[in-house]
Amino acid sequence: MGSVIAVAAGALAGALTVALLALVRRNRELRQRLRAAVQAAQTDCLTGLANRAGLRYHLHRLLAGARADDVVAAVALDLDGLKIVNDRHGHPVGDQVVAAVARRITATTARTGCPARLGGDEFVVLLDRYSDADLARRDANRLAGRLTETIGHVGLADHPDVTITASVGVAVRPADDADDLLAAADAAMYRAKRARHGRHSAPDIRVPTQLPRHRRRDPSESDPAPVTERSTGHAGYDKPTYDGSLPAA
Repeated sequence: MGSVIAVAAGALAGALTVALLALVRRNRELRQRLRAAVQAAQTDCLTGLANRAGLRYHLHRLLAGARADDVVAAVALDLDGLKIVNDRHGHPVGDQVVAAVARRITATTARTGCPARLGGDEFVVLLDRYSDADLARRDANRLAGRLTETIGHVGLADHPDVTITASVGVAVRPADDADDLLAAADAAMYRAKRARHGRHSAPDIRVPTQLPRHRRRDPSESDPAPVTERSTGHAGYDKPTYDGSLPAA
């Protein structure tokens, strides 16, 4: 009788072990699928960069460890002439241009920021948080200059007549006013685009004057006049030093 009970108990234990292992494996598969789904939802399918949702996620992660006096910086880019490329050569060629630009942005921002495509011809690079606003502005300007230069060299072997440039805007904001960061960078970029008067030449990089730190911006305040710096490509670019790490895209 005892042996029968022992055999039954062993069989039950074995069955429970198999069931438990199957449950663990199933749970692992579900977590992997969930991570893949979240990753897909935060990734632009054409370029592999973060999309708008992915950028917001990275910004949230970045601000989670921010100190009261930290600032954050962003560089916004808009491609000039992509509509003309689409009209003349078709959207597949336009997609090739966008993908080529994304590769240039990725190479230029390696380990220095989170690049994202917001849709169409609009891109944003979110830099790390800084404890020094002047350093943040200087690094953002340098990055904007490098991006301006490298995007100007984008070309397609099958379409040598296709050229592309970018209008670039830079914004620096206190960490507690980061909700305004992307909008400010976007507005600076459009000011640069309007200043071009339709010419395909190197854009101005417009940097909004830093808002005072240690206080939240009053919504009734207007944006201060931007300081304008002509891009020269910054061939002597030194890699910036950051005080934190940005999650990988």
